[in-house]
Amino acid sequence: MDQVRFRLAACLACMLIALPGWAQWPGETAPSVWWEQTAALELDLQEGKWRKVAKQAPRLGREMTAKSWFHTDLRRLFAEVSLFEAIALANLNQDDEAVWMWHAAQNLHRPIADRDLRSYGRAAKLLYEHPLRARGEIPFRWREIPRGPIRGTSLVRPKRVKEVDKPIILQSSAVKTERKITRPVKVEVIYDKTGQPHQPVLTFPPDVHPAVAWAVLRTLPDRPVLPARLDGEPIPYLTDVEHTFEILRGSSRTPDFELAS
Repeated sequence: MDQVRFRLAACLACMLIALPGWAQWPGETAPSVWWEQTAALELDLQEGKWRKVAKQAPRLGREMTAKSWFHTDLRRLFAEVSLFEAIALANLNQDDEAVWMWHAAQNLHRPIADRDLRSYGRAAKLLYEHPLRARGEIPFRWREIPRGPIRGTSLVRPKRVKEVDKPIILQSSAVKTERKITRPVKVEVIYDKTGQPHQPVLTFPPDVHPAVAWAVLRTLPDRPVLPARLDGEPIPYLTDVEHTFEILRGSSRTPDFELAS
């Protein structure tokens, strides 16, 4: 019996020694590293390094997307990355892009709207002026959006541009199979008169993985549509957009998401 116990103890010791190496599997030790990198982004913001943060934030988001499939509690982390990108873009006078990422951050983690941003000056003012709307809500800026049934007129709803009407591709070193197609993600957006999306609200599924939610929200502005038209004239329009995505097994050294070719 003592010999059996000795062997069991030896096996356990070997497992504990090997644990650090095993823990390098994507998602096991990464979150602490990501929090450190996110904190570094915030320090860069405080030092006014707007361009650096605008470049590094989406890069960190892509890295997390590729390695975070074993974690479902990363909403706040993805929201922080989106918020810091929004602040950087606002200080670079890229207002529409900044507001979009601000709304993306709130979709990922609603409490982030309560963050004290006053130290960021112009960026804080811009973001505070654009809170996340409720589903179905039409802000005053978009009052031209038609409400209710339209009779006696010709309405053409927004139409996706064929070239970008493709699945979103996500590469992940944590995926064991070659290809995995998951549920579609629905986002309610307001399209302006040029077909560009604004004010996203995630509507389905409620339990979407934060990596997928971030990737969809990050990609949507690059997928314009042909604008809605009323009696031949372009108008803003509120509608649901459905996106499918595919997860491919890829190298963790080149994490990325892109349009399918």
